[in-house]
Amino acid sequence: FAPKDGWKPLCEFLSPLNEQVKMNCDEILKSGEAYPWVNEKEQFEVILGILRAISTAFEYAPLFLAAVTVLWFVVKRNEKNKAKQ
Repeated sequence: FAPKDGWKPLCEFLSPLNEQVKMNCDEILKSGEAYPWVNEKEQFEVILGILRAISTAFEYAPLFLAAVTVLWFVVKRNEKNKAKQ
């Protein structure tokens, strides 16, 4: 089955399995309802980009946290040194 083929091949395959499916398929085929296209290329690319950004964030999060921690300790040490002077 290929989505571009529409409802007919899918209905031909599924209709023999169940009477309710056959009735639903007959209704859909008579109505001429188009097969749904939910995952268009542009939407998929946006979702993929978001997932890649999240993945990258998790990959570099430990490095970022380590850098912030080191920076915090350096700042605190400098504050202590200035307070002693």
